[in-house]
Amino acid sequence: NIEEKNEGEIEDEKDDENEIETTEVELEFYSIIKFILQEYIDPNRVNYRDNKSYFNILIDDNIRKWIVRLYVKKNGTMEIVFRDGDKFTIESTLDIKEYLPKIVENMNPFIEEK
Repeated sequence: NIEEKNEGEIEDEKDDENEIETTEVELEFYSIIKFILQEYIDPNRVNYRDNKSYFNILIDDNIRKWIVRLYVKKNGTMEIVFRDGDKFTIESTLDIKEYLPKIVENMNPFIEEK
């Protein structure tokens, strides 16, 4: 039955969403970026979206406007990947401050857009 299949697919999508757990580390990463970008962009335009394997920082809550992703590996290692493809390993979420010029560079194409 098509209706049953659609309901089942909806249930599967809900299960996938329920498996994603936004961690304290990810929220701290988001808060730091939002805070350091406030002199460049309205903080209300900086959003996040969590996925199973990485944590996105977005502009205007638009997945096409991601600027940096955080990967937290099972051993606790953290890697940041910028939109331009550059990757760096960080020890702490506070280390993201060292990459402010890189964050701004990857955000610049979206600053004037709304």
